Amino acid sequence: MNSDHGVGRIWWCNEQLIDQADSLYDTVRVMCYDTVNQPVIPALALYPILGNLYAAPWAQLCRQLGVGLIASAEHYQLIEYDDPGRDPETSIAIAVEHLRHAAHAADQFSRHLCATQTAIAGQGIRHSPSRGAQCDDIQTDEG
Repeated sequence: MNSDHGVGRIWWCNEQLIDQADSLYDTVRVMCYDTVNQPVIPALALYPILGNLYAAPWAQLCRQLGVGLIASAEHYQLIEYDDPGRDPETSIAIAVEHLRHAAHAADQFSRHLCATQTAIAGQGIRHSPSRGAQCDDIQTDEG
């Protein structure tokens, strides 16, 4: 093992997950930016957005991240850089408990997004968009 304590290999083995988390962050950040710049979001557009957000297995991801963190203690010889006297297994137990709470919050998050989608499920647009609409392809019942 080289002087990086295996960090390079660990990074390489998890690079896809790290890249996916980076992409997810970027996507959500861009969506926040886009919703500021396009404050009118009809139910026809919001419905599929909500479906994609609530259907994502956020809670499962939190639980699986915890399982992976626990497994790391069995696979690697862990150390605490910031506090050499601290037991890495204690840090893992604390982190896994937070992930358990995050999974619970994610379940609530998904339920609320699903309920939001259900609340707008039957909504449509009766009239053409008013002046200043940003898209020419908004679906209406007029064609």
